[in-house]
Amino acid sequence: ASFLMDGCMGVFNLALPQFGGQLGLSPAEIGLAKGAATLPYALICVFAGALGDRLGWRPVAAVGCFCISVSHFFVPMANGLASLMIVCLAVSAAQGLFWPPFEGMTGVGKSGADLSKQLVPLNVSWSLGYMSGLFACGYLISTFIRLPFYVAAGAGFVAGLVVLIVRVPEQQVPSE
Repeated sequence: ASFLMDGCMGVFNLALPQFGGQLGLSPAEIGLAKGAATLPYALICVFAGALGDRLGWRPVAAVGCFCISVSHFFVPMANGLASLMIVCLAVSAAQGLFWPPFEGMTGVGKSGADLSKQLVPLNVSWSLGYMSGLFACGYLISTFIRLPFYVAAGAGFVAGLVVLIVRVPEQQVPSE
């Protein structure tokens, strides 16, 4: 799921300036839209971890994935700065819903060296996902400027299904 979610971000971060330019927006306006979107991510991350603790990490992370899917689907419908800012805010908020619960789910019952061993594959996965999203986006943009957002919407949906369906055996926390 981390591979797919950061693949979505790689697509979004490369396709957004291209798409914004096609809308006739200046680089400053595109930067404003994307830059303003970091605030909801930061704010929602603060609450998403606690929400995951309360409602369960898996359902909250899955909702984040499905929200990524929906928000990416609507990006190509933006027709100016205001609508582009709204979808950027939605994408960012959805990422904020996903990452804290997903990271909590990944590290549950782990500490020290065990946690490090668990986090290495996670970090490699999201890094490779981001890189793959950038690579794929270059090709997808050359095919159809809106296509990367639809592919990211599909990837977000699949990530949500993975979070809900795939069960990784949990290790017992050693008693002291």
